[in-house]
Amino acid sequence: MKVTPALLQKFHRGHCSPDEEEAVRKWLDADDIFEDVLTEPTGQELRIGEELWQRLHANQLDDSTETPHDLGVAPRKHKPVKWLVYSMGAAALLMLCGLLVIWNNWHGVANQKTVVIPYANKGELILPDGTVVYLNAGSKLDYPEQFSQKERMVKLSGEAFFEVARDTLRPFRIVTDGTVVEVLGTAFNLTAYPGEKQRLEVVRGAVRFKSASSEKQLVVKAGQSASRDEHREIRYGSPVETKSALWRDDALIFKNSTLKEVAHVLERLYDVKIIFNKQMFEELRFTGKFVAVPLKTVLEDISYVLKIKYSAEDKEIHFY
Repeated sequence: MKVTPALLQKFHRGHCSPDEEEAVRKWLDADDIFEDVLTEPTGQELRIGEELWQRLHANQLDDSTETPHDLGVAPRKHKPVKWLVYSMGAAALLMLCGLLVIWNNWHGVANQKTVVIPYANKGELILPDGTVVYLNAGSKLDYPEQFSQKERMVKLSGEAFFEVARDTLRPFRIVTDGTVVEVLGTAFNLTAYPGEKQRLEVVRGAVRFKSASSEKQLVVKAGQSASRDEHREIRYGSPVETKSALWRDDALIFKNSTLKEVAHVLERLYDVKIIFNKQMFEELRFTGKFVAVPLKTVLEDISYVLKIKYSAEDKEIHFY
């Protein structure tokens, strides 16, 4: 089936038949699609090109936004098209611009948005596909203004609970520093703060947990967890409760956690700086559960259980 400008217009509006849609999808995946716009346009093509040119203005990339490369997506190689402009008339140029809009939408080139949650705060947002994301303190999420027609990809630094809208044709991928999480539709909590151990806890459905540094991947099902350690190894972890991400309800749970790990959580949750006067304190282990309590309550429990003292001044906490 020949891909014509009229067919591209139908595809852009979502009016294609299954056979027409399949033909356009294959054509968009080719490396030489721009060569097809060099023919002399007809009157109908002129009208379509003008319409697509208007659409281009609403979808242009801003220089200040991140690109798919920033999200860990290798840019697709295609043949240079700049030289074509000089040999084309205005109408053909309009057609090329319209084609670029469709190509960009197909391959996921779109304006990027960034949400940053400060310490001592939490956030919630709904992505363009209907996926709901709850972000914990000190987290950052990069996502496109509009997902591509091939996949849904976001980049996370921090901790978030995802309720992913189901879409069997477009997998949902979360890129972190060292791992990739891939799902179709499910609910799970992902912790991926820079420099800390990553942990995945699945509440509903199944999630594919991949290592970015190797080909190893795990399928994590509801009630299961997986983690990535300091040696970049991913492995299954301990079972989790079906109600994960208790941090959304202001709950703090520490299970044999090092005091260094506890400190990282408290710093983000209460927006403080914790300093250990002795390095050995960092490796002390602590277990405890707190729900909506002030920082002083947590510090006093740690001090009592571990037999160490602390002092607090402004936003600095010293253990000694």
